[in-house]
Amino acid sequence: ILVARDIVKRNSADAALSAVGAGVLTSQLVTANNNFLQSYRIPRSRGGGAGGSAQDRRGADRFRNVVMQSRDPFSWSRSDHDLNLFLIKFNQSGGTDMVDYDRWVAADAMGLEVNLPWPLKDINIPLGWGGAQAVQRYQQQRFMPGFANGSGWVSEFNNNRRYRPYGNIRGENRAASSMVDSDPNVSLDNGKKRDAYFTGYQGLRDYDDVKSGQGLRPYTEPGSRADPAKNTGPIFTVHVETDVAKARTSAAIDGIGGPAGSPMAMEDKAAGGKISAYASGQVYFNRPPNYALFKRGDNRLEVGNLFSPYWQARLIDTPDSVEVLLGITRL
Repeated sequence: ILVARDIVKRNSADAALSAVGAGVLTSQLVTANNNFLQSYRIPRSRGGGAGGSAQDRRGADRFRNVVMQSRDPFSWSRSDHDLNLFLIKFNQSGGTDMVDYDRWVAADAMGLEVNLPWPLKDINIPLGWGGAQAVQRYQQQRFMPGFANGSGWVSEFNNNRRYRPYGNIRGENRAASSMVDSDPNVSLDNGKKRDAYFTGYQGLRDYDDVKSGQGLRPYTEPGSRADPAKNTGPIFTVHVETDVAKARTSAAIDGIGGPAGSPMAMEDKAAGGKISAYASGQVYFNRPPNYALFKRGDNRLEVGNLFSPYWQARLIDTPDSVEVLLGITRL
């Protein structure tokens, strides 16, 4: 409402939202919030997923999945087989994961693996390791086993592929990964475990998004006045009025309409001395499918969500129900 009032004033200093128009717009805002939006709260207990309701955890998982998918390649995985000489292999592994909803964890290791023939056991020698965590306060959180108790993260964006914690550090460097957990800041180099934790990070924040199951359709043509594509997005109506004496009509502009009393003179009359105008707009979601710059790589249809920027607005016919509230009768 504040935005609507500001725009009206910038275009016509003497005009304003009508009282009934402000009421209608407020009602539309409440309806849009109730019908289309849902608030998601992030569990704040230690360990992230252990606290909060099932709905809270589902909403937090959804947000965290987007965050995990959005990592840059260096954060995603730093694992690489640097050198492989017959029975000897040098492994470098690591990655950065959001293990819970409130902490980022990075772990890196390098190890020497000697593959011995059966029945001898392979030899794993840790050569280097290190870890760091961004947390709200110093808690000595564990590094291992990592995301989902070591089972890793399943990306619904990549055909439900499973990614092991920290670029599969435990699979590539099991001996060195255990050193990350017990000695993340390398005490051999005078590092203190406490210094591996960076405090002040508050984790994922509570957020709003399109209500689960709402499934706002991408662009569709407006329907009838009785039902103007209501599932496409919320509708907002602005009803503006001003004193007819201050409106820029022919009679109010000098030199147009003729002097008072002449045959050409025109007199402005309006109910209650007011003149008004109204218009309705609809917010809708549309990811342009015909432009390579915006086209999804998986060719899937994307429905409305507040994580994406593809929201637009269009003028539509004002619904009959809104015109009734405004007291407007069509001739």
